[in-house]
Amino acid sequence: MVNSVNTEKYKENIHRTVENKVWERSKENREDDLDTSLYESILKYNQTEQKLVDFSEAMRIACEQSFKTKKARKAPQNNKSVPWWTQEVTAARKITNYRRRKYQKTRDNAEQRDINKEAYSAQKGKIRGDKKKGENQIVERILQSNNRSQPLECGV
Repeated sequence: MVNSVNTEKYKENIHRTVENKVWERSKENREDDLDTSLYESILKYNQTEQKLVDFSEAMRIACEQSFKTKKARKAPQNNKSVPWWTQEVTAARKITNYRRRKYQKTRDNAEQRDINKEAYSAQKGKIRGDKKKGENQIVERILQSNNRSQPLECGV
């Protein structure tokens, strides 16, 4: 949403940026006004395409200076939330979510809803198994790196 303060700021920025872009190319005509300079370069010197490129660039710069834009947050690729999360768990999770949504959408046909519920429940059990398998692999890796065969005892 654009408010009036940003619009006024844009008007100032676009005028200044266009002046800089146009007069950057023809510094000898600094005393001419912007309209005359553009008119001459477009009609007299046949620089229409170049002026369109310059104007587009000036608009982009003025927008960047005038309006706040949110940068897209780039999610880290290999930053796992838990150490046992694997590609298999990710794939199983996507399938589980698909089956859950399919089950939830089926409302009119009771027989189809039961079939979808069974498929969802089976997939839910599979993802639990995949998570447990990943957890066990991490524990094994930790034990091997510490040269231990059994988990540490609390000594209670």
